[in-house]
Amino acid sequence: MNTVDAVHLRRSRRTYLATPLSEENKRTIIEQVELHNRQSGLLVQAVFDRPEWFGGFWKTYGLLSGVRHFLVMAGKSTEPDLEERVGYYGESLVLELTKLGLGTCWVGGSFDKKKVGALTKADETLVAVVAFGPVEESPAWRESVVRGALFRKKPDAARFIDSDGSHEAWFEDGVALASIAPSAMHLQPFVFQCREGVVRIRQTGHTPFANVDLGIAKFHFELAVPNGRFDRGDNALLRLS
Repeated sequence: MNTVDAVHLRRSRRTYLATPLSEENKRTIIEQVELHNRQSGLLVQAVFDRPEWFGGFWKTYGLLSGVRHFLVMAGKSTEPDLEERVGYYGESLVLELTKLGLGTCWVGGSFDKKKVGALTKADETLVAVVAFGPVEESPAWRESVVRGALFRKKPDAARFIDSDGSHEAWFEDGVALASIAPSAMHLQPFVFQCREGVVRIRQTGHTPFANVDLGIAKFHFELAVPNGRFDRGDNALLRLS
């Protein structure tokens, strides 16, 4: 399975099995976290076998069940574009977990912030958490109901295009892959613009996790356009090599 395959396979999962992770999978996850930290300057941590930090209805608002393993998505508070980096490199990690056959879910708030926050230092910011672990092949009824209540139907990729008609075919490929990116409450507050062949991504809303969503969307677009790389920040230019 390549990374683009993982994009199409991944779905946010909220119910996890008690099946232990293999030691091989744990080693692979730790190696991937260390690699992504070196690439990004983030301070992501992999936490295994700590169900008490997600246990109980009130800690998760009933939205998550059986979480035992998670990634702490954090970095230095002074890092520029910290939230966007978390989205960009965190989504890369999510897809690596997907390749291992594990379920994942970006989590912005439904966890024990005091306990998880204790894993970070005073000069670090905890941005989000990624729950992961073994899951049933198909979501159970309860999980499907929760998903249906939280998220509306995914919009057509055309909803993310603002073009004067000068774009090439690869532009639509990138938008299509970005349109199925995970996003807080599935708001996906971004649009891809093309003017006289120049491509940019713009934010269309300022939700609490808009910058994380921006990083995730950029990562998805770039998977479909491997010779392109967006600048950081809003209204970011796509540079082609």
